[in-house]
Amino acid sequence: MAMHHYGALDAQFRDPRTARIVILSAGYERTVSYGKGTARGPAAILEASAYLELYDEELDFEVFRQGIHTAPDLAEIGSLDSPRMVEAVRKSVGKYLDAGKFVVLLGGEHSVSVGEIAAYQERFPRFSVLQLDAHSDLRDTYEGNPLSHACVMRRVVEAGGKVVAVGIRSMSLEERLFIREREIPVFFAHEIMNPAVRASSTPPWMETAIEHLSEDVFVTIDIDVFDPSEVPATGTPEPGGLHWYDVMRFLELLTRRRRVIGFDLTELAPRPENRHADFLCARLIYKLLGYVFRPAPG
Repeated sequence: MAMHHYGALDAQFRDPRTARIVILSAGYERTVSYGKGTARGPAAILEASAYLELYDEELDFEVFRQGIHTAPDLAEIGSLDSPRMVEAVRKSVGKYLDAGKFVVLLGGEHSVSVGEIAAYQERFPRFSVLQLDAHSDLRDTYEGNPLSHACVMRRVVEAGGKVVAVGIRSMSLEERLFIREREIPVFFAHEIMNPAVRASSTPPWMETAIEHLSEDVFVTIDIDVFDPSEVPATGTPEPGGLHWYDVMRFLELLTRRRRVIGFDLTELAPRPENRHADFLCARLIYKLLGYVFRPAPG
């Protein structure tokens, strides 16, 4: 199968030597527990990205001119067990970080983020992780695997990471107790989606969430943070999720107040009847890159 380059960019804008941004695919699927198909997520996003308009009317900016290189995917991780997958992702992400690139990782299931975030922890002494997700992912182990997609944030916190979670609407009692024990800031979907809260020009939860974040922020996005009406193509589509402009308003404010050092997007399980979900993911990546790289005002 021919490789798709993000945005179907001309060669001069995807040159690995000059591109500031690297898109890295990690279509790993070993621990999914309900709907399957996340291994195909990265390819579906890259294919959909060919149909993006590359001018952002909100920002009056074309972020692709920063250079976006689509790296060869990590195909070899598909046959690995969870610990070896985590190590392979850590090494690959670290290689691009050491080259000074801004890395966007495409999953695959959310467990790929464990190795990725470990690479940042080795290079950035003080940063926090913003988790956009329907599920808290704080179980100590799930189905016998401590590196399950349901344990991602538990491993990050136990490795010393500071996590702020947004959009949560599903968790176990074990996870709730861990949140209280570690005093993890969590902004629940039922609070965010309250009509009175959403009516505010800048909902207070956004300011509060950002206050909990350090200057450098890594963003991990499980696509099930969105309501299933917008993204039904995911493993566990929880009702009551966030909508496009809820997420965009927050990410726009975040990038004005903090420095985003990288991000990932995981858990898309593409389906032929839900191709709009593939396109939403491709568009989300481009929007967040635009917010990160937009010129400073003035």
